Formats: sequence, structure tokens, C-alpha cells
Amino acid sequence: MVTTYFLNVIAGHVFGSKKTPPLPGELFLGMSSTQPNLNGTGVTQPSSGTGYSRVKLTTLSEPVNGTVSNTGAITFPESTGAWGTMRYFVVYDSLTGGNLLMYDQLLEPRGVETSTIVLVRENSAKFHIQNPA
Repeated sequence: MVTTYFLNVIAGHVFGSKKTPPLPGELFLGMSSTQPNLNGTGVTQPSSGTGYSRVKLTTLSEPVNGTVSNTGAITFPESTGAWGTMRYFVVYDSLTGGNLLMYDQLLEPRGVETSTIVLVRENSAKFHIQNPA
């Protein structure tokens, strides 16, 4: 799902009616145990005290039918404490804080215990700027 904030940023740039804020220059993948909302709220990320950090998206494909995927594996830092059960991926425009741009449910919830490295395999993350009807 694409947040209302990000849809408005994209539409403003495409139609030339609003150029601020700028389109994000960097994107960061994170995880949430709770379902985000279209208004950008509702995200519950693990504590940074457990080794959690968003990961910069650097290897993305050209769009195909409006969808971009990861062309390389995405590796989160090793957990130093339990993160709980992650149910959603989230994409932000900043490593910390920032604006939630998009999110979706993981195909399978993932419990993350201490000393776990979460890996997103090549071509398994799909990002698209379209919400289901």
C-alpha cells in the first residue's frame, strides 16, 4: 500500500502542481509487527537497542508493469535481542524518523529471536505505486 503522503508527493511532481517536498533521494526498508495505516501511522518497529535498523535500498530493478524488485539480497543487521514477530515491511525516506512511503504484509510472519539475520532474497521484494482496488 502507498501512503497518502507519498501519493500526494508523486502526484504533485508528475502534474507539476507541487514540487515540495522533493521526491525521496534514498529509500529504506524496515519491518513492523503491526499493520501501518495509509496516513503513515501504526508502525511498530523493533527497538534499535535490539540491533534493529532500517536498511538502505540500493539494488532495485527497472520498473516492469509498474513494479520494481530487489536485484540483490537485502540483509538486516544481526539482532542482539528479540524483535518479536514481524508481519509487515515498511519503506521510509530516512534511516530514522522520516515519512512512511509504502508498506505491505509479509507473505509469512517472521519471528526474529536474538542472533538472527533477516535476509530478503533477490527478486522477492516487490514494490509498486498502486493500491489494490
